[in-house]
Amino acid sequence: NLVTVIRDGERQFYEVHDQALYDAITAIGGRASSTLIEWASKPAALLRAGATLTPGFIARNPTRDTLVAFMQSRYGFIPVYDTIRGFISLALGDEDAKLFFTSGIQQSSLVGADRDRVRKALRSMSSTSRADFFKNVVLHPVDLLRAISENMESATRLGEFRLALNAGGVERRAGILGIVQRATTKNNRKTDDETLTRATLAARDVTTDFSRAGGLSREANRVYAFFNARVAGYVRMAETAQRDQVGPGLNVALLALLSYA
Repeated sequence: NLVTVIRDGERQFYEVHDQALYDAITAIGGRASSTLIEWASKPAALLRAGATLTPGFIARNPTRDTLVAFMQSRYGFIPVYDTIRGFISLALGDEDAKLFFTSGIQQSSLVGADRDRVRKALRSMSSTSRADFFKNVVLHPVDLLRAISENMESATRLGEFRLALNAGGVERRAGILGIVQRATTKNNRKTDDETLTRATLAARDVTTDFSRAGGLSREANRVYAFFNARVAGYVRMAETAQRDQVGPGLNVALLALLSYA
């Protein structure tokens, strides 16, 4: 169980005795794969891009996210309303948005979890001239669609992030019960390290955290386009039900009643 660290230009080796910690460390970054896996991953990558960067998906995804956030929120997320508040906060670039951007939450989005895209964006932003930056970032149609998709997804996450800060990191019940608690308690806004950590985790988990995966899931996801997203979604639903046994049942009943009506 050896890991390699480059320190002051020299390669150093450390033995990790905790197997869980070793697995977590080795899951970071890319993995060496066979040529067969590399070729097999091309259709899956093309399918992901084609499915998630279309105007139809970008238009529908906020509706799905806001309903999932209502079901899974830890702080009384109101669907549509808190998504709009998050979008306004993004547009204004206020204090909550700044804390959101520096927390790393956007890495949990479907687009933000793409490491290759992040590396490309950093290279583009390091261009020496404004003309190069405008050409590489603004005029590229695929990157433009990715930016739109990521910001639409971030609006819901920022809505949950704001709620967590305003609640001082004190969790509420799931769904409609959480909304009732939110309406009957006063805000106790905090921005200390513990509250920021709680808010960050809540914002990542309020919809599917696409960066959450084990080593096997990451490799399977390279061949099966949405394998990890499907598994992560089921896991998050189970975690919500485990945290609050009553709230999720009321949510399902409410949504069923609204759909029937």
